Amino acid sequence: IGPSCTDNFQSAPFEVDGLEYQSVEQAYQSLKFVDPAVREKKRKVMKKPTDNDSAFGMRCWQAAHSAAAAKLRKDFEAVKVESMYRFMRAKYDQHPELQRELLATMGSDIEGGPSTIWTSKKTGKKHRWQDWNALIQIRIREELSAPNSGLLAGFEACAEWTKVANF
Repeated sequence: IGPSCTDNFQSAPFEVDGLEYQSVEQAYQSLKFVDPAVREKKRKVMKKPTDNDSAFGMRCWQAAHSAAAAKLRKDFEAVKVESMYRFMRAKYDQHPELQRELLATMGSDIEGGPSTIWTSKKTGKKHRWQDWNALIQIRIREELSAPNSGLLAGFEACAEWTKVANF
């Protein structure tokens, strides 16, 4: 398991496309929905004074999973890994202290924490988020350690992972 910066539930506000999210998990969960009002409702979930990062992350997850009647994006299966990468990268880009924490793991393996499993609707292949999260963190670490690292290179690499994984 990696340092706290690798946790999608970690509260570290960042912006993507002009919208602020409190955690990667919140951004990811809000992305699932077609209706902008539903996405916005998930984005506006705020951390309570009594919440630790885990409790807040679970509330974001539960808010998305309790929206049973809300219509999910048709392309969600195809964009979920790339979106997770994009949100993680935005968090690191906007928090230099988290970049340093991630870079301090150079030379070490990163394992994602226990998480959910999903089955590709296209191929029937099972995927574990803990594996994808680890790969995304390692990719971002490599990008941050390289001169002239950039979001585009990582995004393209993540798109390649999606092809290789047979979504």
